[in-house]
Amino acid sequence: MGAYFLKRVLSLIPVLLIVMTVDFLVIHLIPGDPAAVMAGPNATLSDIARLRSLLNLDLPIHVQFLRWMGRALRGDLGDSLFLGRTVTRAMWERAEPTLLLTTYGLLVAVAIGMPLGLAAAVRRNTILDRGFMLLAVLGVSIPTFWLGLIFIYAFAVNLRWLPAAGYASLSDGFGANLRYLILPALALGLNQSALVARMTRSFMLEVLSEDYIRTARSKGLAESLVILRHALRNVLVPTVTVVGLIFAVLIGGAVATEIVFNIPGAGRLLIDSVLRRDYPVIQGAVLYIALAFVIINLVVDMLYVVIDPRIKYA
Repeated sequence: MGAYFLKRVLSLIPVLLIVMTVDFLVIHLIPGDPAAVMAGPNATLSDIARLRSLLNLDLPIHVQFLRWMGRALRGDLGDSLFLGRTVTRAMWERAEPTLLLTTYGLLVAVAIGMPLGLAAAVRRNTILDRGFMLLAVLGVSIPTFWLGLIFIYAFAVNLRWLPAAGYASLSDGFGANLRYLILPALALGLNQSALVARMTRSFMLEVLSEDYIRTARSKGLAESLVILRHALRNVLVPTVTVVGLIFAVLIGGAVATEIVFNIPGAGRLLIDSVLRRDYPVIQGAVLYIALAFVIINLVVDMLYVVIDPRIKYA
């Protein structure tokens, strides 16, 4: 397993290099000039040119790329053009809200999606199955931002149970933090719970058709034992893959939710940086999201052995 882990880690290097290259080139193809934004609407062309020279934006694109790549490989993602701090520090300051929102959203998705998917598979082709799958289709179809607005109107404006927007850090207490994040987490998690439910149902139906399940039933085992002891473990392996991908998607996809609920997270920072053409922050944020994807995929692969010891890595 150690050799496999090392091989997977080494295989991440070319992936990240490709991501860094595409990241840099795409960002610099975005229309707009950060120097012009910083100089303001009343700046002259000579003022903008001087600012571009000061920020090294007048250098050839390949020179800028090689400089950025060299610093990035040393762990230096540069300084923000607008925030007056390093990109790493800016991302770190916004990491807590995004990670907590993503974690809560994932817990909501799993806590709702897996039981619904299992129940639908066990009660296949019944009214319960069709009802759960109808809810799943509706959940996938509803945009997260629209669901968030509905929650704000219902629970914050009308009922006044929870705050409509804002954020309280963990240093203010877990209760205060959860109070501000429960609505955005529900909006984020309910959408993904539909995908978890559909995939769990599909995996469970496939497992229930296997010979060993029929053998267990023929021995007279209770249906609950057949489901929990024999079927569920084999369903967990592909389900963990889906959950891992959802977690990675939530990290990059919490942008709309953070804006709707005015949460000062990494997604909000990314959008603000795009509007200001803050190249270093955009490049750093995209790189961190890509890194999160590859790390989560690696962790999911390692979890397979924990879930099912029969799995061996060559």
